Amino acid sequence: MKMSADFDLIKKTWEDFVLSGNIGNHIRKPIVDSWLRCQKAGLDPRALNRTPTVSEENFRKRLEQNQILLDVSIPFMVELQEFVNKSGFSTTLTDPNGVILELICDQSILSEAFTKNLVRGSIWNEHRAGTNATGLAIDLLQPIQVIGAEHYYECYHELTCSAAPILDANGKLLG
Repeated sequence: MKMSADFDLIKKTWEDFVLSGNIGNHIRKPIVDSWLRCQKAGLDPRALNRTPTVSEENFRKRLEQNQILLDVSIPFMVELQEFVNKSGFSTTLTDPNGVILELICDQSILSEAFTKNLVRGSIWNEHRAGTNATGLAIDLLQPIQVIGAEHYYECYHELTCSAAPILDANGKLLG
């Protein structure tokens, strides 16, 4: 099956789910489970979702609480972003609640990032942003990629996102 056919199949499956609740068997279990949680929570998949942002004071507290994580992670984020430079990617670091602490992205996608509220302080957990890689990595405590129409919100269907949890030595989620 060609890659474009896969995208088409995912989109068709999403449309069937939104219209009739039918899921079929073409979508991975973590995605299906997330869609069902989002539906149960009353999220409207066709809404133009704009994830909320924490207050400036709340954000400053989160930065202070996560200073060591930021100090260790930012050099790796810069290196990763240099590796994918001019490819339309962004690199984010969130806290365990999915709040973006740091964001590095190509200038070419800066306005699109703002449109999707992909900014420092915005909340990208499943409860606020529907099915997305950040939210799933937090919930599953494992790396995951979410492509196109696997996102719950239709407004994110042109995105492909990958995320991996950062755990401490005891398996506690740091970001």
